[in-house]
Amino acid sequence: MKARWIFNTRPDGWATYAMSEWELDRAGFADHHPHDEVSVVLEGELHIRVGDTEVVGRPGDTIRVPAGQTGYYWAPKYARMLGFYGPNPEGAASQNLEYWEIDD
Repeated sequence: MKARWIFNTRPDGWATYAMSEWELDRAGFADHHPHDEVSVVLEGELHIRVGDTEVVGRPGDTIRVPAGQTGYYWAPKYARMLGFYGPNPEGAASQNLEYWEIDD
């Protein structure tokens, strides 16, 4: 997994939006955000599951994981995305961080 901040978050919180670019290459991760997260798929195919709902995003698609939900993200081959993170004025940390690799 690769990631870089375009508009970085702050540990003491942020009042507007944060933005990152990230990639998954035959890998996946899960996290539980205190803020909304919207992923814009730029390349490849991104799978996201929230609760009982699973979607597959392709270039140009946007997928939202609501605040307070755990999102499971994976790319069976490769995906590159922009991530937009909603306001988090108290700086609450993400939880349930998990990473895995996908074997052939």
